[in-house]
Amino acid sequence: MLLGVLVAYLVVLVRAGSSGTGEDRPTGRPFGWLDLGRLVGGLGLVVGGAHLLVTSAVDIALAVGISEWVIGVTVVAAGTSIPEFATSVAAVRQGRVGISAGNVVGSCVFNTLGVLGLAAAVQPLPVAGAAIGTALWLLGLTVLVTVLFYTNELLSRVEGAVLVALNAVNWVLDFVVYG
Repeated sequence: MLLGVLVAYLVVLVRAGSSGTGEDRPTGRPFGWLDLGRLVGGLGLVVGGAHLLVTSAVDIALAVGISEWVIGVTVVAAGTSIPEFATSVAAVRQGRVGISAGNVVGSCVFNTLGVLGLAAAVQPLPVAGAAIGTALWLLGLTVLVTVLFYTNELLSRVEGAVLVALNAVNWVLDFVVYG
């Protein structure tokens, strides 16, 4: 079901994107082989760095005695989000705000529907009680972010700070309740 919703979501995005005026399309120099090399090299560094960060953080957290659930929703989640964060910051610095916002939203949608859906399709996943509360928290944040996106069609620094604070509260609660 999750994979089916992901496919439907992608179809809607492709149809909406293909009917655009082309104003959002990048302009500038044409694609070159150097661009491909930079893409592959950058992707390799991001993936390698994320792997090193996550495995090291998990080893340290397990040595300290933190639960696997807390490791997953904090350390591993942060480690796998660092490449997205770096990409979003680089896009904003280049004035490509749409790429930044799309990266974050697309990542969340793909992680929820694609990664979780594919993992469950390969092998049924047991659902811990902690997952229900976290899923409800995620649903609430999704509603909040959707509302914030529609207020003046931009996220202010104050709204961004509120989202960071809410994420910090969620992490603290996970450590206190499930750690």
